[in-house]
Amino acid sequence: MRLPLALMAALMLAACSGPVGPQGSQGSAGPQGPKGEAGAKGDVGPAGPAGPPGPAGVAGAKGDQGPPGPAGVAGVKGEQGPPGPGGAAGPAGPAGAAGERGPAGPQGVAGAKGDPGPQGPAGSQGQAGPPGPAGASGAAVTLRVVMADSAAGNCSADEIMVSALCVGAAVVATASDNGATCGENAKARLVCAKK
Repeated sequence: MRLPLALMAALMLAACSGPVGPQGSQGSAGPQGPKGEAGAKGDVGPAGPAGPPGPAGVAGAKGDQGPPGPAGVAGVKGEQGPPGPGGAAGPAGPAGAAGERGPAGPQGVAGAKGDPGPQGPAGSQGQAGPPGPAGASGAAVTLRVVMADSAAGNCSADEIMVSALCVGAAVVATASDNGATCGENAKARLVCAKK
């Protein structure tokens, strides 16, 4: 083993001279020795406190849609909403079956009298009735039959018309002051009596 130069010098002086003198000043440091070998790995120390969270990472790509989950429990029925606007009128439905006839209503008020209708055609002559009972004897009456050649006929001024009819057409005679008138294509027949 090598001894420092200062120590060797001190030993040599002690052997040649008197008592040891005072310690000299410290010499300058020698050159750094070689690096020693690494020691064995120590035990793992306790875990330190958690550090602050790092910045958010970039969003990843959208994953595939998973299978549908099971149906949830039905929720509570909500309150009824306000009525919506009326829809458009639908097409008319088929006619229903006729109902039963109702009871007759009260008799209505009689209407105003209508205008007289036109004169109808003369009816056919009826059968002769049975002879009536003989009347009481009265004053003798002289009758005269007037057979006019036209549609109009009159009794004389001293006569009164008893009856009138039309021949040649189905019309009814229309009485005048002391005679009668028939329509076209008819002739008047009168029965006159003395006044």
